[in-house]
Amino acid sequence: MMSPSAKGARSEATILAALVAAGKTVLVPWGGHHRYDFVLDEGDGRFLRVQCKTAVLRHGALCFRTASADRRRPMGDPYIGQVDAFAVYSPELDASFLIPIEELRARQVAALRVRAPASSQKAGIRWAERYALRRHFK
Repeated sequence: MMSPSAKGARSEATILAALVAAGKTVLVPWGGHHRYDFVLDEGDGRFLRVQCKTAVLRHGALCFRTASADRRRPMGDPYIGQVDAFAVYSPELDASFLIPIEELRARQVAALRVRAPASSQKAGIRWAERYALRRHFK
């Protein structure tokens, strides 16, 4: 079983490769006390702070944390105001996604839908394909 640190390192490396393959200019911050993992240089004077996460596939949706939690903060510390986007890697799909934070309302956990819900809901679904760095799934 892979440790949480190893899972995070694998996700960051895979996301970095996907961002570069998608033509993004990626800056890696030096030092270890940033709330973001990468910075994207959008080329027009804008820089986006990106936090990487590993998703878990549950009931047709990729779920990922939008807050960091530990023993001191069991309810989590949201990244709002500290990052501009989440980059998410799904080991089950071997796919990476880039989601602007303003499109996420969740303060703890967010989801990207890969299959239609059993309830046949159509409205308000955040489809994973829209955010895929690679426009196909394995």
